[in-house]
Amino acid sequence: MSQSLWTYYDPSFGPQTVGVYHGDDSGNLVVYCNNKVIIVDFKVKNSKSYSFYINKCLIKLNLKKQNEEKSFDHDFHRSMKSDEIRTLKKSSPLKVFISCTLFLLSIVSLINMLIFTLFL
Repeated sequence: MSQSLWTYYDPSFGPQTVGVYHGDDSGNLVVYCNNKVIIVDFKVKNSKSYSFYINKCLIKLNLKKQNEEKSFDHDFHRSMKSDEIRTLKKSSPLKVFISCTLFLLSIVSLINMLIFTLFL
């Protein structure tokens, strides 16, 4: 494999053009997305794996050496778990606002109780 090009469809951002160049003789590897270089690795002569993000999605690229030849094959797939983890970790601004408001109200009520008990 010298060069491959494919289109990855991102539901939020639309089609993304992803390309891989791997020099058979030099072993130099370049991965690019929408004509922007995202990975450069030199003298890749054996099988290797790479991970990178396209927008919010984790992509795994596996470069596999074919037998004892100089040719390589690649496997490109999306990690579903990364999206689920990001969704779980992401807190909405509304939740943050409610948490802060409740915290401030509890402090204000505590101060009111303290003042009420001291002066009455």
